[in-house]
Amino acid sequence: MMLKRISYGANERFFGGNRNGNDPQHTASIITNPTPTFSMSGFLGPDIIAQIREANDIVDVVQWLNVPLKKAGTNYRALCPFHKEKTPSFNVSRQRQSFHCFGCDAGGDVFKFVMLREGLDFPAAARRLAERASVPIPESQAGPSSGASRDQRERLYEIHCKTRDWFHLNLMRSRQAETARDYLRQRGFTSTTAKEFQLGYALPSWDSLQKWGRAQGMDSSLLQESGLVVAGERGCYDRFRDRLMIPISDEAGRVAGFSGRILSSESKEAKYVNSPETPIFKKGRILFGLDRSKRDLLERKTAVMCEGQLDWIRCFTAGIRNVIAPQGTALTEEQARLLKRYVDEVVLCFDSDPAGQKATWRNAETLIAAGLSVKAARIPEGEDPDSFIRTTGAEAFQACLEQAVDVFEYKAQFLARTLNMREPRAHLRAVEEMTPLLALVDNEPQRQRLIQNLSDILKMDTAAFLHEFERQRQRLHPRGIETKEGTPQMTSSENAGQSQVMGFGDYLLRLSLTDEAAARMLAQNSEDAWFDGYHLRRMILHVIRRTREGAWKAGWNGLDLDLNDADREQIGRLLTHSMPMTRQSMAVGLHEAVCGLRRACLQERCQEISRLLQEKTLSDHDRLQHQRELLDLARQIRQI
Repeated sequence: MMLKRISYGANERFFGGNRNGNDPQHTASIITNPTPTFSMSGFLGPDIIAQIREANDIVDVVQWLNVPLKKAGTNYRALCPFHKEKTPSFNVSRQRQSFHCFGCDAGGDVFKFVMLREGLDFPAAARRLAERASVPIPESQAGPSSGASRDQRERLYEIHCKTRDWFHLNLMRSRQAETARDYLRQRGFTSTTAKEFQLGYALPSWDSLQKWGRAQGMDSSLLQESGLVVAGERGCYDRFRDRLMIPISDEAGRVAGFSGRILSSESKEAKYVNSPETPIFKKGRILFGLDRSKRDLLERKTAVMCEGQLDWIRCFTAGIRNVIAPQGTALTEEQARLLKRYVDEVVLCFDSDPAGQKATWRNAETLIAAGLSVKAARIPEGEDPDSFIRTTGAEAFQACLEQAVDVFEYKAQFLARTLNMREPRAHLRAVEEMTPLLALVDNEPQRQRLIQNLSDILKMDTAAFLHEFERQRQRLHPRGIETKEGTPQMTSSENAGQSQVMGFGDYLLRLSLTDEAAARMLAQNSEDAWFDGYHLRRMILHVIRRTREGAWKAGWNGLDLDLNDADREQIGRLLTHSMPMTRQSMAVGLHEAVCGLRRACLQERCQEISRLLQEKTLSDHDRLQHQRELLDLARQIRQI
């Protein structure tokens, strides 16, 4: 691999200090990654997959991705990179070219490891491994590229990579960049930071980039397609002029676009100018900083989301590395789904001004809809992450993140502060503001708990809040949830409820079939109705009934029922998977399973009532009765 050395010259230490060229830190260099020689987004043939697999030994790849391995017999062992543990349970086999963790049960081949470790889908993982081993991908198998050829996209990546270096050299060496250097100095950014994140400067001339590009042999039409040059009525001109330049990289770390910030507060131009949509830059699909933060995101399973690129840089350099930023304040559904591959929870950390608050609510809705848990951090008024860290330090900011509250509670507290809750109109406004968020919660018991908590914060009657919420939700979703055929669709929470009943039922039946003491505990602490949705209901009720009669004998002989082949196969499967347990662990497991089964049944009833509340013909009296039952069910669930 060729390494490109770039000397910054005598202006390297532009943030203050010696500029006479004698400082030992005067000379620096950039190692630029070579532009990828191919792109891949579609299907790959089995021959190419086999070549990539053969070229990437799994032991080497695991260590390449910063998991130190120790030899253990014929295999290798390490602390699992996918869950926290003190004793190594992560095993890698060179002979089988596979990995397996006995702690979290993660396992697979070299492709699967890269997918889990880097948070990539299969094509991206295959591309990463192909690049590592210099395995070329034939053009015919590179897949569709949004209308652009593979060669065209690679040339665009190359142009952006070279332009990033040119912008950076301008910042470090050009006299015209003194204003940009002063701006960074005032913001507390050092030359080390500028080098690490390749910050740059776009010269003020209307055609500086074009002249430089021609000298580099770049095609003028490709410069226009890259968005760096704009075709106007009087000719072409540079899109970015007299701006601090921040490179934007895609998930794989390739420069795909730029964001340019004005340097004068008196300028009437837009504060930020971003690259337009191009074959390699889709603003709504890229999360700023993801290429650097993804390892920390995967390990912590929590993302800190700030608004701007400079906020991101400040957080990252302060040691808060599980941080990302959307391209603008409005998060897209694609960005939320991308983030869901890495984390389970997001802490929103936007400005405390009205625009920042609106961005918090809007992005929270998008994230919750994607299945993520959302919190919001309270930043003092007039501060953003950058200024807060500069004035109070990284530890204070970290404490602020740790004290982040659930976004529902955060919004309710905001409304309680800004609305006069003694007025009835404020009650309606508060519920109206909360409804878009609450409507996204498909778990009915969770929603009922939230409504109770929010009612307390807003000092409202819970039944009144629930009634107004149902009215507002009807306005948002007047038809409810339907399939294309118009029939009711089973929600994810209903599917989850059925899965829970099956899991708990299988566990309890297995224990009862093999241990008479377990059967007695089950018979004393269960109700027959809890098993209505269980696929082996007839068998488990038979065990319970015989146990209550004092006639149950563990094993096949006690199960004196007329069983068909399918029933016998399922019972055999349960008995095959039985595990030896101590009396105490059995009692604990049985108690948890009984509680889980009861909880699942109560949740199912909550969903049934929720469906009834969707009916427009429901009388006010019946609606109120159902709402009261929901609250009672929520109370019972909390007490389990």
